[in-house]
Amino acid sequence: MANPKINISSLDFDGIKASLKAYLSTKPQFTGYDFNGSAINILLDVMAYNTLFYGYYTNMIANETFLDTAQIDNNIIRLAAPLGVLVPNKTCAKSTLTVSGIATITSYSSVFTGSDVSGASYRFYTLTNTNVNGSTTLDVYEASTVANKLQITVDTTTQTSFLGTNIDPITVSVQVNGESWSRYDGTTVPNSSSKIFYIERIVDGFQLVFGKKNSTDYASSYGKTITANDTVLVSYLIPTGSAGNNITSITHSTLTVTKSTTTSDGSDSPDLDSVKFLAPKSFAANERAVTLDDYYGLLLSSGLLPAAITSRTQVNIWGGDDATPTAYGRTFVSFADTGITAGSIEVTNCITFLKAKSMIGVLPEYVQVQPITAYATLNVITSTSTSVSGLTGIVQSYYNNPPRFNNNIRIADIKSVASANYTNIKNINMTSLYFVLGVSGSDGQKLVHFKNELVPGSTLVYGNAMKSTGFTYGAQTIYLADTPTIFNESGVATEGMLAAVNSNLSLIGGLGKLGYVNYLQGYAVIKENVLGSTASINMTGYPRYIDSTIIKDEFLLSTSFDATASVG
Repeated sequence: MANPKINISSLDFDGIKASLKAYLSTKPQFTGYDFNGSAINILLDVMAYNTLFYGYYTNMIANETFLDTAQIDNNIIRLAAPLGVLVPNKTCAKSTLTVSGIATITSYSSVFTGSDVSGASYRFYTLTNTNVNGSTTLDVYEASTVANKLQITVDTTTQTSFLGTNIDPITVSVQVNGESWSRYDGTTVPNSSSKIFYIERIVDGFQLVFGKKNSTDYASSYGKTITANDTVLVSYLIPTGSAGNNITSITHSTLTVTKSTTTSDGSDSPDLDSVKFLAPKSFAANERAVTLDDYYGLLLSSGLLPAAITSRTQVNIWGGDDATPTAYGRTFVSFADTGITAGSIEVTNCITFLKAKSMIGVLPEYVQVQPITAYATLNVITSTSTSVSGLTGIVQSYYNNPPRFNNNIRIADIKSVASANYTNIKNINMTSLYFVLGVSGSDGQKLVHFKNELVPGSTLVYGNAMKSTGFTYGAQTIYLADTPTIFNESGVATEGMLAAVNSNLSLIGGLGKLGYVNYLQGYAVIKENVLGSTASINMTGYPRYIDSTIIKDEFLLSTSFDATASVG
């Protein structure tokens, strides 16, 4: 008779033990044997424990061999290294300053100072020499310890030299025989005369690598080698870490600091979740931007993001072919902070960086984030009369905290959030939804784009799809509201006009067409000179499909929910 099989599908302790008992009970030697009341029960405990231990151990080994599932810091660091990602340890808090005056700023030497809210003082340094004569912009990095032109010994056999544990690798600079060498950036193929250096993460910290890796490696593609007669000087910063963040004021002994960004990016240890996200994308990008993932990977790992932007969801990047309206050959970037503008220093640095990485003919540009508010009413059907008064707050928190891009409104998501917090909810319907956008006046045309198909209305009915708050036009207060003018073969309105109405949405005669509406594409154009330069209005738009609406491009969503509940 064939041997019975052991069930290996149950990998918990009790399952393994039960499988072993089931296997032994098929043997004639153990017919009628009471496993629970015998000494063999102890042996089965040991065998089940041993199997469980090695099953868990094997599973953990398998997990630690892949970047997505690895949990141990050193394993993640080593898996990221072949992808070209250098994982830092501590990192320096950084600020961008605008300074004025006359002075020479010496890298790793000239000190800027700042204090946190508790009064603790921190020192900041530049990484390059800067001659200030007038107004100048420069970046400064916080450090508790500075190595300035420290002479090091390089092992000429391995072409390596150990630096330390807590240095910030982006602050390392190297001089060989008085000449500055560059850190290899991956954009060119080095040869035996290339004056470059590499930084590698090892178990104990960071090491410099030059030229050939060992005495038997005669390849010439690593860069120029260091000889015993060379003098190698290295400079770097050892940061305090996260304690250097959130400093708003930085000063200098002779220069006037006219503007400083709040310090950010200081950390006490690497964000390994970010490493897992960025490493494959940085590797795929290979220092050039082609796909959206390339743009995300390069930008998020650049160290150039504004201080307020701390996560992937606070950055939105989209291509011109996905834009509304379409703009081929463009790549658009927005940050989830209304205080950041296209003229901000951080934005300028980011866009300049992306332009250098983009393909020829593709132009990255920054789009100012635009707040859009959604107002919705929910009809909640419950199985009992238990109160669900806190439901709207929970749903609003789901959408609003933190503010993030591509935050689409779906009834399925609302139901999921509600069910996780209330067991007595049977169903939820969205009975109404509308969006509000702020519009500032000017002499030119104004485009108001909700980027969702709008509700088509009926002829001579005003404000079905879009309406505004009041403003002064001529000598009277008017409101803008839509009314359809063009219909398709099915009788559904596709285009309309903006007309002047009063607060009761009744037409004000004699003012004519003040703009036009495209219901299918979800936008309106207000004619030039309708809104004065000092006017500021809100435009309300009613999406055609309220159960699933899209919040895209530069829109940053906030929500306000109302709910009625009934037992059913």
